[in-house]
Amino acid sequence: MGCLPGFRTMFPEIDNSRKIKCHKGLNLFATLHNDHLWQALEELRLKYPEVEIIYADYFKAFMAVLRNYAFLGFKTETLMKVCCGSTGSGPFNFDPLRQCGEKGAVACSDRASHIQWDGFRLTPEASNNMIDTLLSKKGFVFPEFKFERDHGAAAAKRHHHSKVYGRFRDGLRHLLELHANSVVDY
Repeated sequence: MGCLPGFRTMFPEIDNSRKIKCHKGLNLFATLHNDHLWQALEELRLKYPEVEIIYADYFKAFMAVLRNYAFLGFKTETLMKVCCGSTGSGPFNFDPLRQCGEKGAVACSDRASHIQWDGFRLTPEASNNMIDTLLSKKGFVFPEFKFERDHGAAAAKRHHHSKVYGRFRDGLRHLLELHANSVVDY
């Protein structure tokens, strides 16, 4: 939240001590929100043990994408700038009075080098990296998706859960890809 150019423009914070310049207060707010959400989900898991509740930590996955931007093919000079916005509008190319799709807003020619699309949404390239990160089995989804194949009666039950997780994973990927692709319809 604190790394989105729209929020960084509307809530400026002077702190040049961090490599990735995000709004410390807004990121703290997002972390506290996620901690409370996690606690509420734990209570629901205890109350309804027969229900499988899956939590995906979008914030941590997004921060992982930001930290690994160069490895993922994004450029340092465009890391915190929007691709579709107002060229020359502050440090993030974001102008709240001239949104992407409106007269005077311009889309960049090198979308693949940007993480940020319009101040609040990611480019399709960044969204695809987010999908891969969320589903990477690196601790961003709880409980982790399980795809093991065993033999026996217990294995049949686990196999059923594996198929359900697989369908959930595929459905989640599809929804996120639809969202990512709808970004460039301006």
